[in-house]
Amino acid sequence: LEAWRQLAPTDAGLSSAQRRMAERWLAIGDERLGRGQVEGAGRALARARMLDAATPGLQDFAERLARAQAGAN
Repeated sequence: LEAWRQLAPTDAGLSSAQRRMAERWLAIGDERLGRGQVEGAGRALARARMLDAATPGLQDFAERLARAQAGAN
């Protein structure tokens, strides 16, 4: 994705690819959270946010993660 950004920063498909990548990171975060890997879920959330902060489901996942973090403390 980074190479694509550098080689073709105005490519029309770039934003949808970023969104798909962010969605994948949310799915990874969801898996990690389901396994109780709160720290790993947080890293996945951060990567999703970097790619596309407007990804559907991002805010819901962030709230679930915050609840899990609060419960872990």
